[in-house]
Amino acid sequence: MDKDMEKYQYLRKYLGMGESELKKVLRMIDAILEEVQAFQNMRASPELCLNVRDQAVRIRSTLSSHLVALEDLILILRGQGIEI
Repeated sequence: MDKDMEKYQYLRKYLGMGESELKKVLRMIDAILEEVQAFQNMRASPELCLNVRDQAVRIRSTLSSHLVALEDLILILRGQGIEI
């Protein structure tokens, strides 16, 4: 039984951390997007801003997909009686 509790605590800790970290990185990506979409930056270096924006959008999309998958996993575990 102690082994099951250890596994549960490990799972809870790392799933919670994973969700928190993904959300933190998404906020950083949003800040990058705001910066490169600012009018003065677009005027100063349009090509660089567009390239950075395109990369940030791709990264944000990938992270969002991972966050959705993690949230789905947490819901599935809750459905099985495992509260995360």
